[in-house]
Amino acid sequence: MKATDETYYGFNASTKIAKNAVVFAQYAKNNDAADNNQGYWAGVKFGNAIKKGDIDYSLAYVKVDNNINPNGTYFVNDSNWIGAKGLRFKAHYAVSNNSTLTFYQDQFKTIDGNADHKRSDLEYEVRF
Repeated sequence: MKATDETYYGFNASTKIAKNAVVFAQYAKNNDAADNNQGYWAGVKFGNAIKKGDIDYSLAYVKVDNNINPNGTYFVNDSNWIGAKGLRFKAHYAVSNNSTLTFYQDQFKTIDGNADHKRSDLEYEVRF
């Protein structure tokens, strides 16, 4: 297959390192001729928020170049990451067996260091 400006590839992997711990990584690159066209995310997660009262938390390092998005399609679904690098802390708490409260905190800076991409978020999810 001949690469075009719209071609990109990536991989992700995870593996259990202890009873309640997983390491994970994701990498992507597009074939755009411009520099700065790759991104990665790597971290560790502890616990598993499945049933009421369970909690899990993770810490990840993220670096996503400006030109990773061919035709506006991000390898990640969060535009706050584009052109940024830094840490994300995330925690899930199972409020019930069918609902989860999620908190995350991004401590990112633009890759050139000129601006912050800091953000906190709290989400409540109900599963039917």
